[in-house]
Amino acid sequence: MDNLSNFLSSLKNIGTAGKYEITVNHSNLVENVAIVLKERGFLESVEVSDNPKIKNAKTIKAKISSIEGAPAISEVKRISKSGVRVYTGYKSIKKVLGGRGVSIISTTKGVMTGEDAYRQRLGGEILCEIY
Repeated sequence: MDNLSNFLSSLKNIGTAGKYEITVNHSNLVENVAIVLKERGFLESVEVSDNPKIKNAKTIKAKISSIEGAPAISEVKRISKSGVRVYTGYKSIKKVLGGRGVSIISTTKGVMTGEDAYRQRLGGEILCEIY
């Protein structure tokens, strides 16, 4: 399982475990996705630190936001996978749950929400949908 899939499945399962913090292995893609989720209010904090167990390795600690005692993330769907990549043009970017959710897209100008990519007229790889 790649780092992004591990991060997304941890976000999905965190609510059922009754926890609000996760720690995953670092990659630039995971860090960028976490930062976008923090900007949109799904994550409360994102912290990158050195992994004490492995030399020259980093981890990402993310704390999920809560809404009235429930986790802010209820569902995570991985769209583009390592075996099947899914790309879209900016005209084909759709809203997630009528704007309540967010799609994360990797573009030539970095990782951003589908809404931001549409405004900037950028297409790219659809990584996931979160709501």
